Amino acid sequence: MRSNSLARTLGFLGGILILLGSVVTFFSGVLFAAVDRSLREGLGQTALAFEQGVVAVLLLFFVALSSARPRDYSVTAGVVLIVISVLVLILLTGGVLVLLGAILTLVAGILLVLPPR
Repeated sequence: MRSNSLARTLGFLGGILILLGSVVTFFSGVLFAAVDRSLREGLGQTALAFEQGVVAVLLLFFVALSSARPRDYSVTAGVVLIVISVLVLILLTGGVLVLLGAILTLVAGILLVLPPR
């Protein structure tokens, strides 16, 4: 049971960090578009921030699902967390907060998949 509690804590912390990284990416994109007057790069950053936000909400949903359901749902949510975290690490490199959040949710997914002691 202790590993499930740790997994939920790491999962929520990772999801919140990715959401925070999404906000930082959005404001840096808006600032980049305003200061450098390059609308295309600014819109690219804001689109990346939107994608990161959607992924963060999805990760938070599956962490909440793993904590509210029995063990079978925890294993399934752990597998989904692992897959989404690896995809975030590969595709959505947007900063240190997103990287750290993806690593934390990956560890949370691994802890959820491992059998309890």
